[in-house]
Amino acid sequence: MLEHGNQLQINVNMIKIDRRGDRLLSRRRFLSTVLGGAATAYAAPSLLDCFRRETSLIAEAAELSREAVTVDLHCHPNLGGSRKLAEFDSDVPDNMRAGGLDAGVFAVRGDHGTIRRNSSGRYAEYRKADPGELFQGSQDQLDKVLKAIKAEKIGLAQSPVDILEAKKKGLPCAILAIEGSDPLEGDLSRVKFFYDIGVRVLQLMHYRINEIGDIQTEDPRHKGLTAFGLDVV
Repeated sequence: MLEHGNQLQINVNMIKIDRRGDRLLSRRRFLSTVLGGAATAYAAPSLLDCFRRETSLIAEAAELSREAVTVDLHCHPNLGGSRKLAEFDSDVPDNMRAGGLDAGVFAVRGDHGTIRRNSSGRYAEYRKADPGELFQGSQDQLDKVLKAIKAEKIGLAQSPVDILEAKKKGLPCAILAIEGSDPLEGDLSRVKFFYDIGVRVLQLMHYRINEIGDIQTEDPRHKGLTAFGLDVV
């Protein structure tokens, strides 16, 4: 198939004959062969232009990221696929630098170990947590990130100023977060406990109805926030 200006010529030698049983190409196969080749011939210049534009955009984006403050609003740097939690991924800081990312909201799961996918494919609670389990489990997850922070592999951002100062030093930052306030287990004092160790994002609910309120993927029990939930807010 050759392209000459705006005209398209078909080289018949490129159309293969199906010789099984001496049958010729079916109309569908013939059309798919011709139209597929035509699309490729016409698209090639456009694809090249597209790649050139993309390269230019990537360069502009890289320049912009050096000047601006960039934050990933949700990531899991040490999320394990089972109840056993993985260690902090040591490649994360270097990957953040390579991608021009200044900070990430590093989320641990407040309901970890009590949820899994159900028959409909949704995450849902499959067992009740033992008393104190979610409180301790969240600390264990956070400790893995705090250990990396203590080793100065990554910074801890507790305010916007912390991110700006770390950016000057070329140090990516972690903003600690908990998905679901399940670790509070009805104890309001734990809000301050988590704040004091560096948590700055406390999501109210995740995949299970807790002491704070309902979730959108389950039938309501509390009809919104509970009295405790209002106190937390």
